[in-house]
Amino acid sequence: MGEGKALDQLAVAEQAFASQYGLHNLPFAKKLNTVRSGLSLVNPADRREQIALWVVAPCLAAFAFWARQQTKEIPHASYLGVMREGRLLAQLMTTLFDVPAKELWLNRDMALRSAFGAGDDEALLNWLVRTRLHPLSEGEAIARLTGDPSKGFAEDTLIDLPRAQALMLQWRKDGRLALMREQAQKLVTSFLLHWDSVTQGKQDVPILLDFACAGNIQRSLRAILQFKGRADTTLGLNFLTTAGVCWAKKTGCTIRGFLADGGSPEWFSLAYARTPELIEIFTAAPTGALIGYDPKGAPLQAPPVLGKTQETWITQMQPRLIKAAQTYATALGSDLTVELGRCLWGRLLLQPLRSEAEALGDWPLDGGMDGGAHRLLAPSRNDGHGPWPRSEIAWPAATQVRSV
Repeated sequence: MGEGKALDQLAVAEQAFASQYGLHNLPFAKKLNTVRSGLSLVNPADRREQIALWVVAPCLAAFAFWARQQTKEIPHASYLGVMREGRLLAQLMTTLFDVPAKELWLNRDMALRSAFGAGDDEALLNWLVRTRLHPLSEGEAIARLTGDPSKGFAEDTLIDLPRAQALMLQWRKDGRLALMREQAQKLVTSFLLHWDSVTQGKQDVPILLDFACAGNIQRSLRAILQFKGRADTTLGLNFLTTAGVCWAKKTGCTIRGFLADGGSPEWFSLAYARTPELIEIFTAAPTGALIGYDPKGAPLQAPPVLGKTQETWITQMQPRLIKAAQTYATALGSDLTVELGRCLWGRLLLQPLRSEAEALGDWPLDGGMDGGAHRLLAPSRNDGHGPWPRSEIAWPAATQVRSV
């Protein structure tokens, strides 16, 4: 499909979506598409490139403007992109506003286990059950928490929440919980070496830049810093926060969401939380997942999941994505609103064009902290129209379009 026809098709779809969801005063007809048509595409017929520069870039530009507004009254703000996807957000803030930004290597796996080491038993429940796509077996849990693979031999019962609660009581009685916590405290020590290398002991307010969603990382970070008697004044700025962020806020965390805050508006929050992986295609650092820290606090990474072709595409596309975001920021300014972001990203999440679904549907996703088998973003299916579990289908709207 030619560039002009694709732009027209996109504008019609977005205008219809805006009308359906009551999103008003959006600059589609003139400003937005004028900027889009002025961008230089390497391959004008490449739908992935079109999505990156026409949809992702203005959404990220809008987020950056919002993030800067949230921190304008903080005299000593230090922007930290939470790895891996936060790398692009850090680069974006530096490019648009000429502010220094760094990378903080921390994920849910490291954060929750460290928080358990810092005395937060709720973090262990979250690690065992609540944050997983695939159930964890008792053997896997024991092996990971003790650091000894032989400890969990033959314990293949899958853990649900009642079983996790029972196991924690059992482990407390037989002394294993204390040993597990001692192992997790080693992770606290190595993470703090990394934290100190990033913050360098400054009195700046750390601004955590991330995409989603429930505040587990910031809640865990607060528990770790308090455990060590450290200052824990941080501000979390997220692409979106769900209703689940209330648990982090109850511990004293300050977290704000851009496209949805605390699960509101619900229609957008639910759609985004169902498919957080979609934004990661464009924002992911082409590296493996964090699996630990070396003796000096430097991050250790698993092998990358993406093939060389996809790594190359990400590496080549992201600088152009940031440059496009800068172009939108200059041209649109105050028109880069939350409502515009909701329309652009909500339409892609819920009503993708078939060409978009085909372009992105077979993108591989890693298992994250689950350690599960790799899966595709939105594979074509011949078993009807869902509903499909998240463990099988990350982007159900695209799978449905591809399966028709």
